[in-house]
Amino acid sequence: MTTQLLASDVLPMPVVLAGGAGVVIATAAALTNRSATRPDLPTDRWHRPLPSFVDRPVTRVTLRVGGLVTAVLLIGAVVAAGSDVHPAGVVALLVGVSLLAGPLPRLANPVRIGLALAPPATIGHGTDPDLGESVGWAAVGWLAALSALLRTVEDGRVLGAMFAGYLLLQAVLLRRRGGRRPAHSDALDATSAVVGLVAPLGRTRDGGLAWRNPVVNAAHASPGQAALWLTAVLVALALTGVGGEATTAGVLVRFVAIATVAGAVLRGGIIRAYFRGAVAPLAAAYGLLAGGRWLPPVDLVVFVALHAVAVAVLHRQAIARHDPRTARAVQFLPRLAVLTSVLGGLAAVAIS
Repeated sequence: MTTQLLASDVLPMPVVLAGGAGVVIATAAALTNRSATRPDLPTDRWHRPLPSFVDRPVTRVTLRVGGLVTAVLLIGAVVAAGSDVHPAGVVALLVGVSLLAGPLPRLANPVRIGLALAPPATIGHGTDPDLGESVGWAAVGWLAALSALLRTVEDGRVLGAMFAGYLLLQAVLLRRRGGRRPAHSDALDATSAVVGLVAPLGRTRDGGLAWRNPVVNAAHASPGQAALWLTAVLVALALTGVGGEATTAGVLVRFVAIATVAGAVLRGGIIRAYFRGAVAPLAAAYGLLAGGRWLPPVDLVVFVALHAVAVAVLHRQAIARHDPRTARAVQFLPRLAVLTSVLGGLAAVAIS
């Protein structure tokens, strides 16, 4: 199945590539000039709390009921559609909702709902912070494996059983951990957690909901290594969606190969030190890109805009650690990586 992401009836590809590069470069230049005149860039987390009634128990129950109904409908749609259901579309939907609503989609996660319906005898006191450190390596592996399997299995009943079995397994694992760290092994929760870092809606340290500056929040979150690789897997999911079908083993090998290369770039040298804050906007960009054309040309604008947010996050991290001149120097390679990302993402899907 070919995932068509770009079309010549929107804009010529040279214009699209030049526009994407121009936005990233212009954002970097504007931020550099601004920091030269305003070296006292504030580094606190800007947020405005929402009224308490927004996060009442009735809201949580409503979200959980909605999540359970959505899971049942999704499994039914998978059974009915069979091979016509692409995992990238499911991931793109999750990424889109998380990008807008932050932590709220995690309340609707069927895995969390199962824990709420049948809580363990002793629930761990640690709750998931709204930070990338809660993401575990197992979630990265599950996202890669499930994506490869779902792309190659054609029987809708088998696909539905796989998805339901996965949710049940994750609920059991979460219960055994006493309800702590759902994003440790659940690919859906982990993806929502990372993308949620750049959402305008999020939770404060005291657990309340608040409007916040996504750039400031992502710059201070410092996601862990697993979040870096989760972003690489989302990049691979978008890029492996281009092309024909193959065997499960073939798709998984190609998928892991692309994720390994992308992950190695994310972890390399100075990029590793200053690139972590850019993980959330890049994960959102490629998660949306994986789902295909959803609202041309708005989807392209959002993809490029998220790369501009990544540049802003990088700049904020650097200026908080160094003087303006040094900050500009240490950002060269990370900015080049973001520029390569936006050009590579647009170009790769253009030739499909």
